[in-house]
Amino acid sequence: MLDQARDANVSPLRTVVVWEDTVPTRPATPTDSFDPSYRLDDVDDLVRSAQQRGIELLLTIWGTPEWANGGQAPNSPPH
Repeated sequence: MLDQARDANVSPLRTVVVWEDTVPTRPATPTDSFDPSYRLDDVDDLVRSAQQRGIELLLTIWGTPEWANGGQAPNSPPH
């Protein structure tokens, strides 16, 4: 799909990153990008692939995991 986006001169390309999917549990060390709680392989791959094609990305983070908002719904802000 990125090849099709490049061929159509799409830029920036917007994608939604679901916070709960990329960080399902509270990181022990939030500032450590290698904390095992982070599951960013798909996002990293997308960014790398888009960059190789000259496509600028607009990442939108959506939803707050329960561990960050006291067990509320994903549309509740973090505490």
